[in-house]
This record gives sequence, C-alpha cells and structure tokens, in this order.
Amino acid sequence: MNSMKNSKICLLISTKMKLVINVLGLIFFVSDGLALQDKQAIKNISPQSMREMTIEQSVAETVQLEDSVAEVFVANPEIADVQLNNPKVAYVFGNKPGVTTVFATNKEGKLILQLHLKVTHNLTQLNQTLKALYPHEDIQTISTPGGVVMNGKVSTPVIAKKIIDIAAKHIGSKDNVINNLQIGTKTQILLKVKIAEVRRSTLNKLNINWSSVVNSPAHFTYGLMTGRNPIVEGVFQRNDGIPKLNSVGAAFNDGVSNFSALIDALDQEGLGTILAEPNLIAVSGETASFLAGGEFPFPVPQDTNITIEFKQFGISLAFTPTVLSSNLINLRVRPEVSELDDSNALAIPVGVAGTPIRVPALKTRRAETSVELGSGQSLAIAGLISANTANSFSQLPGFGDIPVLGALFRSSDFQREQSELVIIVTPYIVEPNSNPKELRIPTEGIKHASNLETLFRKRLNRENVTPSEVQETPEYRLFGVAGFNVE
Repeated sequence: MNSMKNSKICLLISTKMKLVINVLGLIFFVSDGLALQDKQAIKNISPQSMREMTIEQSVAETVQLEDSVAEVFVANPEIADVQLNNPKVAYVFGNKPGVTTVFATNKEGKLILQLHLKVTHNLTQLNQTLKALYPHEDIQTISTPGGVVMNGKVSTPVIAKKIIDIAAKHIGSKDNVINNLQIGTKTQILLKVKIAEVRRSTLNKLNINWSSVVNSPAHFTYGLMTGRNPIVEGVFQRNDGIPKLNSVGAAFNDGVSNFSALIDALDQEGLGTILAEPNLIAVSGETASFLAGGEFPFPVPQDTNITIEFKQFGISLAFTPTVLSSNLINLRVRPEVSELDDSNALAIPVGVAGTPIRVPALKTRRAETSVELGSGQSLAIAGLISANTANSFSQLPGFGDIPVLGALFRSSDFQREQSELVIIVTPYIVEPNSNPKELRIPTEGIKHASNLETLFRKRLNRENVTPSEVQETPEYRLFGVAGFNVE
C-alpha cells in the first residue's frame, strides 16, 4: 500500500518538473527572439541616418534625407525647431543654446534620421566684431548652454573690460559672460602719497579788568567794573579761557574803598608741520584703504539718553587704480589727514549736576579726485595757501577816550594764522619680490639698551648695531616659566 503511494508521488513530481522545464524553454525562446528583433532593428539604422550637427542661435540649416519623411520628433522644441516644406529636405532652426535630438521616420515607421543637434550662441558675428576692433589681441570664444566663455590674453585690463561689454551686448546679459581673459600688463599698483603742511600762528592778547567800589558818607556807593571779576572770595581769579592767559593783578581795600585790577596778557607764536607718507598697493580695478590713527567716542543725544559713536581720525588713504596701458594709470584717490582739535571742542552737560564733558572737534585735510598719469610720475593733486588775520579791541565808552589814561580802559586782541598744504601722489606698476630678505622693515638695526646703558649713558638703544646682530636674546624674554610655545 505504501509502495503504491510512493510511486504515485514520484510520477506527479516528474510530470511537474517536465512542465517547468517546458515553460522555461518557452520563455528563453521568446526573449531570444525579441533580442534578435532589437538587434535587427538596430542594424536597419544605416550610418547615414545617424548624424551630428552644430548650428548657431537664430540660424537655419538644411538636412538632406534619403527617403520621404512622414513624421518628425524633436526632443526639446525650445532648443530647436524643424520644418518640412519638402519630403526629403528638413529645415533646422536654432532657438536657443543647448543640445537636443531630432528623429525622422517614413511611412513604414522606419527611422531614416537620428540627428544629434547642438545649438550655440551666435559666435561668428561676435568673433568678427572683436577681430575688427582688436586685431592684435588673442581672443577665443566658447559657447556653453549657460553662456559664453571668453578665453585668451589681452594687453590691458581696459581692453578686457571692453571685450566683456561687447560680448554681453551680443549675448544679452553680462551675467552669462564668463571672463577667463588673462592680462599681459602687470596690474598691481603701488601708490605713494605725500601730505605736507606748514602752519604758523601769532596771538597777542591784552585785557584790563577793573573792579572798584567807593562808599561815601552820604550812603552812596560808586563803582567801576570792566572785563571779568578779578577777585573771587578774596583770591585772584585765574583766566580759564582757551588759550589760558597770563595775569598780573593788584588790589587795595581800606574798609571804605575797594580797588582791584587784573591784566590778562598773552604773546604767543606757534609753528607746526605735518608730513605724512602713506603707501598702499592694490590690484587694478579694486579699491584699497588704509588708516593709521584711532577712534574717539562721540556722544549722540537721543531723547533722554545718550549713545556713543566712534569717529575715526588719523592718516587714511583710499584709492582705486585702473591700468589703461603699460604706462598709463587712472587713479581714483582719497587721502585724508585729521587730528583732534581742542580749540573747537564742544562742552556737553552730563548728569543731574550738569557737569560739562568736553568733546574734541576734528581738524581735517582731505582731497578726493581722479587723475591719469604714468608709472613713476608725480602729480600735486591738491594745494592750499591760507592766511587769516583778526584784529579787534574793546573799551569802556568815555573812559577809553581819555588821553593817556584811556589806555587803561581798553583791551586788544590780535590773531593771525597762516598755513600751506600740498598733496602729491606717485603711482608705480610693481610686481612681487621673490626674495623677502630684500624687503626692509623699520625695526632692523634696533637693539634695546641694557638697564646700565640707559642709566649711565642715557640711551634707549645701542649704537652701531648691524641687522645680523639683532636677534632674540634672554633680555627680551620673561623670567620664569613663561613665554611662547611654537610647534
């Protein structure tokens, strides 16, 4: 009984195995046939049917076909357009830069054309324009779907800028022009500026201050007062003006009469010079700035509060060079020298007590202009000669007109200021130095004196020191476990 069941099971398994094998064979046969059909279809595409074409934007070309066309398909109609006015001639028009594929079939559905089409910018007209304007420049143009790449080497940055502008006009947007042009002229500019000023001032002041009180027996009081109060609380009052004046005074008091007189006088002469020579390097077309000075706090009232703003002062320089040719530079330069001016300071009361805080003013010399000059040439871009004279006197009416004695009731003030300013600029076309040792620094040759040399010889630095002798010695270091760790 068991043997019969086993035989039936084996027969069933063998039958199903044959069925599976037959199904797999059928699948293999069908797939092999399909693959063969694909290969045959590929073989049916002749090499003449597969073509490549490059046309420019807004330009049309004709394509000759082997058979009459029944259907045309363009992968991306935004890039190119194809029209058929003749069954065997196709007109291809470039709409915008890019790459697409064109397929053409006949009535039987046979593929008779597979065209790989590349549409570029209209570089022919651009190249002709550039060649006509700049025949001696090496310029190449490359079209990409995103724009035009400008390659080559030109003589000056100005020509490079004009070439980019012309390409932008042809393309329609400057953002689609990639500037890969190399400049043959050196484009690093060193600007040397000299700002020199001489100031001379003369100040003469003579003020006579009277204070007199006379008490009469008839209970009348007579007085004479001119100028400021000479005596405050029994002490001569010092002049706190700007500038402070020297004073000579005398007083008499016998209990009935009180006389006091104070003479403020000043004879002052001043001579001041300024010489600033800032130097700065910038690449052609870029702006560089320089400041050697500082910032001072400036209070700004806002409603009931006061905020602080910082104002710059010192020696500053900003300039933008443009190399026009190998020996012509255009400069946009703005030198400035400013200093704190206490004579025009502003007193601002602060707090409940109203304590004044003096905020200094700024005395500024500034010039801003554009000039053109060659490398190594100098030009005085600004100059000023100024002379101010002020002379005044005041008197007590009536008393000042008395002969001889009237001079005791007069005050005089004479002030004269003269200044001369000149600003000179000199640009140089420079290139980097490959030997750093040739560059000198102000600290070369300086070696600090020892404590004994400073004490007995009154010297802060040592004499006759060569740069090779200046090196780090233990006297520059801190004592103990401290210093710099360099890895």
